[in-house]
Amino acid sequence: MRASLELRLTQQLRLSPQLRQALKLLQLSQAELEVELREQMESNPVLELEEPETAMPDEAHAGPEPTRETTDPPTEVREEPESGGEDDYVADLDYSPDLPDNDWPRASSGDGDSDPIDWAQEPAGGLADHLLWQLQLSPASPRDQAIAVALIEALEADGYLRVDPQEIAQTLAPTYIVELDEIEAVRHRLQRFDPPGVASRDLRDCLLVQLDLLDADRTHGHAVARQLVDAHLENLPRSDRAQLARTLGEEPEDIDAGLTLIRSLDPKPGARFDATAPEYIQPDAYALRDGDGWRVALPGDAQGQLRINRDYLRMAREAGREARSYLRGCLQEARWLLRALQQRQDTLFRVASAIVEAQRDFLDNGPQAMRPLMLKDIAAKLGLHESTISRTVARKYLHTPRGVYELRHFFSTGYAGDDGDAAATAVRAVIGELIAAENPAKPLSDQAIAVLLKQRGLNVARRTVAKYREQLRIAPSHERRRVN
Repeated sequence: MRASLELRLTQQLRLSPQLRQALKLLQLSQAELEVELREQMESNPVLELEEPETAMPDEAHAGPEPTRETTDPPTEVREEPESGGEDDYVADLDYSPDLPDNDWPRASSGDGDSDPIDWAQEPAGGLADHLLWQLQLSPASPRDQAIAVALIEALEADGYLRVDPQEIAQTLAPTYIVELDEIEAVRHRLQRFDPPGVASRDLRDCLLVQLDLLDADRTHGHAVARQLVDAHLENLPRSDRAQLARTLGEEPEDIDAGLTLIRSLDPKPGARFDATAPEYIQPDAYALRDGDGWRVALPGDAQGQLRINRDYLRMAREAGREARSYLRGCLQEARWLLRALQQRQDTLFRVASAIVEAQRDFLDNGPQAMRPLMLKDIAAKLGLHESTISRTVARKYLHTPRGVYELRHFFSTGYAGDDGDAAATAVRAVIGELIAAENPAKPLSDQAIAVLLKQRGLNVARRTVAKYREQLRIAPSHERRRVN
C-alpha cells in the first residue's frame, strides 16, 4: 500500500437554505404549518403577527372565513443549484419577491374511618382508568387488588385478556406468590365490572358473561341465546333459522328472540373506551360552489398575518455594528420565510384548483363519479414536477360540501367503462352500494359483484373486487350471511 494523489471531477447537488426551507414548508399540513410559524416567531424577533381587526357582534361567531382567491397563477422562476445542475425536486419552486355491583371480599384496612369512595377519582377516559376506578370502589384485599391491577394492565384495546395466566403470576412475583386459580377467580370478578364481559378469554366467554348478568326469567329468548352461544357460536353465521330450530328443538320464533338478544350484546366491550386524544383536521383548502362551477379558496390563517416588524428595520440601520449584523441576519431569514410561505400558498392554490377542476363530477354527483387522476396529470397541466405535486398534496385536506377529504383521495387509477374511464374510488363506492343493498340471507360473492359491475360497464376482476371489499373493511359473503 502507498499514498497517492488522485484528481476527480464530480457533480454534486447542493440545496441552499432557502430551498430547504421552501421544501419543508411545502409538505407541511395546515396544523403543522401553524406550529412551525410559532417556532419561527419565537426564534426570530423581527417576525410578528398583525393584530386582526375586532369582529363585529354579528360576525363574532361566524367562524373562519376562507380567504385568498386568485385566478392568475404566479410567474414561475426556476432557481439553479449552486453546482450548475438542476434537481427535479426543487426546479419547480418559485421565489417571487412578494411576500356494576361486585362481590369482592371486604378487607380490613385497619382504619375504620376510611371509605374507598372518599379516595376514588373519576376515570380519565381509557378502559384501564375506568376499570381501576371501579377497583378503587370495590373493597378487596391488597393481594386481590394487585392481581386485578396486573390483569387490567394486560388487557388489549378491545377488552380481551389474551395473556397467559403464568405471565400474570410472574409479574406479581416476588411481591406476591399467587396460584393460577387465584388469578382466574379475580378475572371472573373483573368480568362483572363495567363494561360487562371485559377480561374475557374469547368471544364465547364474553357473551356468556353478559347473558349471565341478565335476568333469565324476564329476558325474552335468554335460554335459547345461551344455548346458541355456548354450543353453536362458530356456525351461527352460516346457519339459518329452520336449521337452528331443528337442532335445538325450539320454535322458529324462539330462535328469532335468541338471535335478537345475541345481537344486542357487545362482542368487544373495551372498544368504546379510547384513551387516544382525538386528532382534529384543519382543511388546507376549500372547494366552494361558484354558479355552475367550483372555485378554490385558502383559509385565512396565521401565515396571512405574518409580517416583519418595521421597528427592527429602523434599528438595523441605527444600531451598532454587532447588533446591526445580528438584526440583518434575522431580517434576511424573515424575508426567506415570507417568500417560502408565499410560494407554498401559490403552489397549493394551483394544485387544489387543478384537482377540483378535474374532479368536478365527484363534487356534483358523488363518489361514483370520481374520475381517474394521476400525479403526472396535474404536473403536466401546471408545468410542475411530480415530486412537487406529491409534496403539495401530502397530509393536506380539502373541505367540500360532501365532506373533508385528503388531497391524495382524489388520485386513483382507472378502469375502462362504457361511459368512459372510472376511478378505483368510484368502483369501491359501487361495490359498497351493491353490498349495502344485498339480501342478508343471500349475500353477494365477489364473483357475483364482478358480474354486476360488468353489467354496469366496469370490467373488474374478482380478485380486484376482493381487494376493494377488504379496503372497505367488509367481511366476505359467508361471514355477512344472516339468518332470516
